[in-house]
Amino acid sequence: MFARLGATARRATVGALVVGAVGYGGMLPAHAEGQFGTSISAWAPGKTSRAWTDHNNDGWKTAVEMSRCSGNSRNVKGAYFELRRHRRLRPDVSYGNRAIIRSQCRGGRVDRAAWGDQTSGGYRFKLTKINNGGGQSWYRWSAGTVNVYY
Repeated sequence: MFARLGATARRATVGALVVGAVGYGGMLPAHAEGQFGTSISAWAPGKTSRAWTDHNNDGWKTAVEMSRCSGNSRNVKGAYFELRRHRRLRPDVSYGNRAIIRSQCRGGRVDRAAWGDQTSGGYRFKLTKINNGGGQSWYRWSAGTVNVYY
């Protein structure tokens, strides 16, 4: 395609393609700075995820998505997860609880808990309650697929 064009025309055409690609790319949605996948197997309240570091290089919202959710009883309806930021020599900061509903994340369906854009730091999520805290102490939560975005 470019062989028949003169050198100046080739440079102009390539430059236009680069500008067009950059302009188009600027219209695409932002991507998370980081993410990882894991699973949860028979977690009890108090169990925490592995840690990750958010450098806050983007405007992405911290979120946890789960699918293939289950409990060790048919009475397990949902679980509450808390986002925590670790602070050295000071108490951790809690960003509140978000619910994952079992019926919303069964089979191929996904339920999402989001906490918004967070400051730089080290984070974990923690299972705080099963069934709004009123469930049996032996209730457990599992999720075959867990994706964390930050």
